[in-house]
Amino acid sequence: MKHFYILTTAITSVFITQSIAQTITATGSNPVIGETFNYKTTSYFGPGTSGTGQTWNFSTISGASTTSNVVSVSSTPNGSSFPNANVALTGAGSTYSYQKTSATVLQNYGFVGSGVVIAYSNPEDLLRYPFSFSNTFSDTWAAIFTNGGYTFYRNGSSTITADGTGTLITPTATFTGVLRVHLVENYSDSVNIFGTPTVTTYNNDQYLWYKDGIHYPLASCYSLTTGAGTTTGGSYYVSTSVGIEENLALANSINLFPNPTSENIRLKYNIESTTSVKISIINILGQEVYAEEISKLSAGEQTIDLNVSSFEKGTYFVKIQTNDSFATKKIIVQ
Repeated sequence: MKHFYILTTAITSVFITQSIAQTITATGSNPVIGETFNYKTTSYFGPGTSGTGQTWNFSTISGASTTSNVVSVSSTPNGSSFPNANVALTGAGSTYSYQKTSATVLQNYGFVGSGVVIAYSNPEDLLRYPFSFSNTFSDTWAAIFTNGGYTFYRNGSSTITADGTGTLITPTATFTGVLRVHLVENYSDSVNIFGTPTVTTYNNDQYLWYKDGIHYPLASCYSLTTGAGTTTGGSYYVSTSVGIEENLALANSINLFPNPTSENIRLKYNIESTTSVKISIINILGQEVYAEEISKLSAGEQTIDLNVSSFEKGTYFVKIQTNDSFATKKIIVQ
């Protein structure tokens, strides 16, 4: 019995460790203004199986490269239509997705594309934090929008379930400690055309793979069904530096003072081992306005003084990137 107890304890300890590693958090998952995500859009690929300890091998998929930038809502052409959102993600062409990030939830407030502005009066919860294997929740959401001179009423419901953990293999990298999320959306658009009520229904069945510390899904595949048929597709994340992830310890060590500032700001941070470092400052449009690379810094506390007196007033983000990780902090120039 004693040996059995020790074995059970060891197994339980491993399970708890894996569960913690594969929990996604607000800090580790929410998009941050100034970030750029490179990814490839693909044809649909099968999502594989659910459960713990999975290996999802998508190494043979391929697609077209595209980029999404995280920018401020106010910097976008239709930002005033989304007063409750606090970040916007750019898409192909002149498309924007508007979200609200917080410590407890990531919400979808709508999007703009093809000249149509869809602002949600009741937002859709995309993730609730912290989120771990077997966690699940449901949400309802709504929007009123105009298209082609007609007013549409959209009402929807979503069910989000973390249904798998394990290792994800893409054409560019292998990621361990991954959480798979299954999203099912059912919604309808109602419109009255020349006195005739018309309702179009939609079902979106989508799988997304997340790793805490990377603020964008590592992969995604979807199947969207309407009365007109079914469209499918997918995507996978391509980091500009494969394997670079957000380092929470590095982020917590960053000290910027004075902040706000109008001239100079002192940056202090800690690194755990000898590494090269790039210090950059990014504006709310996602543009790099300052960059400095430093070779072979030794482990320990680092200090650098930054002059921002020539910057326009506003919000900026200081980004520290090492050989294998990065962290960002916000500063205000006044």
